[in-house]
Amino acid sequence: MEVEAGNAWSNIIGKANSSGLDVVGTDSLTVSVSGWTLGGGFSPLSRKLGLGVDNVLTFTMVSMNGDIIEASAKGTKTTSRTNGRTSTSSDKDLFWALRGGGGGSFGIVTKITFKLHRPPQANIRHLICAYPMFVGQFNIGQQFIEMINRELPNLAPEWGGTFHTDSSFVNKTLNTTGIVRVNFIHYGAMNAQAVAFLNKLGNFRNTQIGNTRLGAVGQWGCSNGTYRRWADYVANTLFLRLQEPILILTQITNVLLPQEALVPKNIQGILSHFHGPRISPGLNKNYGLSCKWSLLGGAISQIQTESTSVSGDLRKAKMSVTCNTIWDPRVPAGREQAIAAVMKIGEYMKTLSTGSYINMAERGVRNWKQRYWGVNYDALERIKKKIDPDNFMTCSPCVGNDLKHTLTSKYDKNTSGNTGGNTGGNTGGPSGTGNSGVATPEPGSNPGGSRGSTGSPTTKAAQSLILSIAFIVMIY
Repeated sequence: MEVEAGNAWSNIIGKANSSGLDVVGTDSLTVSVSGWTLGGGFSPLSRKLGLGVDNVLTFTMVSMNGDIIEASAKGTKTTSRTNGRTSTSSDKDLFWALRGGGGGSFGIVTKITFKLHRPPQANIRHLICAYPMFVGQFNIGQQFIEMINRELPNLAPEWGGTFHTDSSFVNKTLNTTGIVRVNFIHYGAMNAQAVAFLNKLGNFRNTQIGNTRLGAVGQWGCSNGTYRRWADYVANTLFLRLQEPILILTQITNVLLPQEALVPKNIQGILSHFHGPRISPGLNKNYGLSCKWSLLGGAISQIQTESTSVSGDLRKAKMSVTCNTIWDPRVPAGREQAIAAVMKIGEYMKTLSTGSYINMAERGVRNWKQRYWGVNYDALERIKKKIDPDNFMTCSPCVGNDLKHTLTSKYDKNTSGNTGGNTGGNTGGPSGTGNSGVATPEPGSNPGGSRGSTGSPTTKAAQSLILSIAFIVMIY
């Protein structure tokens, strides 16, 4: 399936479904395809079908000299910007780098070809649970997360999804603080093991709290339903999210946790940051804290680290934990408190693992090369220098971020005027939807118009256009 850059997953998953097939994509439906894929891309289907990059067949990219490159497992096919001629190479370095090296580093990706999958014959089971994080001083959230973690080593790969720990829900009547919200799917036929896991999550409402059961404290527990297709599930997810209030998000932090890090004292350490922050009328708190715990493992961990450029920490992780904050914009102090809270929990979580997910990158991370790419970074930097020797494509933190940023006479001569014609040709709006964003030149043509001299307005305009498109690609 060919997908042009800038498309949202709501469109892509629906299009695949119209052909009777499924594509591995995120259920965060407003996320654009390019950035999600280039950073690795995990999905509720990834424990069964792999990461987004494990399902890519071809990338189409515009290089910094204006050439159009198709990169695949067979090598590269390059169409020259200057004369339209095509050359091929068995060099697979670029394909390897684009499968996890992150956006904004190697060129402007305009199209991705994905592998599609036949859907399971059985319906997709959807499980939703809600439990309080704290009932008085009882740490219910920790008990619930520990129960899930005990199941992870043997959890069937058909299970995928997320759960959230959120401090923003307070019920004084029930004496509950915070909430754990589960959103899991089972992609395939339910066997005895899958049913047992589902029942464990539901029966957690029978947990004793002092002299009573958790289920007696409030309407806590689980419900489950079925969807015929993956596209049906994500369409309903989009509908539900459109009904939710829009909250202000601020700085995020992320860590990839292997099985050995998911021990009780570490879970307790993470959840201890939820005692203070919350938003509720009558409480002297101006911000809230939320963490999204995504299930990993399964098919993700079956691919060797060196096969793609994603971090080995992502391959071996059982959980990705991303925390963010919300605050009351009417209270000026809320913003500073919120940022401090998420930085504090981020500092703690980074003591538990050496890896973080590049698609949830944050500024100021120490040892960012190791944290986002591990042993793959040196090879990524070597490919970066080869494909973009002047380090024109740059962002923070991205591969080559600390390299010198220059434009040589080679770029002044070869990209002035022409680059604007190539990269701007058929762009379908700011997000790059529509055509591929590249006007393919005819042999011998000069698609960008006449050349400008070094430093001329034409050159500067062309360079500004590339930089604008590069920025758009990075943020999506």
